Amino acid sequence: MRAEVLGLSARFDVQPALRSDGTTGPPLHVSLTLRPCWRKPPEKLDLEFVAEEQNVAYYAVEAS
Repeated sequence: MRAEVLGLSARFDVQPALRSDGTTGPPLHVSLTLRPCWRKPPEKLDLEFVAEEQNVAYYAVEAS
């Protein structure tokens, strides 16, 4: 399924995962390495699941 990061123009694919309550769905936490510009080093983002709509999972950057 497609996944998008809220506030960034980053899109990627995720596979459904088995959750602790026995249901399946997009992973609740994802780590993503993103290079904002070829001149800058890659940044590691920790994302948390926000919502799922029309087979698209939405993630937000976790607050540190």
